[in-house]
Amino acid sequence: MAIKSQLPISPVVYSRYYFLDHKQLRFDTGEIIMTVLPPIPTKGMTMEQLPELMERVRTTMMETYRATTADITRSPLAQ
Repeated sequence: MAIKSQLPISPVVYSRYYFLDHKQLRFDTGEIIMTVLPPIPTKGMTMEQLPELMERVRTTMMETYRATTADITRSPLAQ
């Protein structure tokens, strides 16, 4: 859709969250990091470039997910 409309992709990444109590099936207090990444342009791209674009977006988002999840894991609330 982004390529067809020639609009940028605005990735939003959430860290792993530690506020779900799986045993009691409820939400507890916790912490999450939400990161809005810089827009990824698609202007001038064609559908043939879709696999390359998908990999670029995925890689960028996964790097951020790993970094923010590591930050959350070190948080006292995650303990």
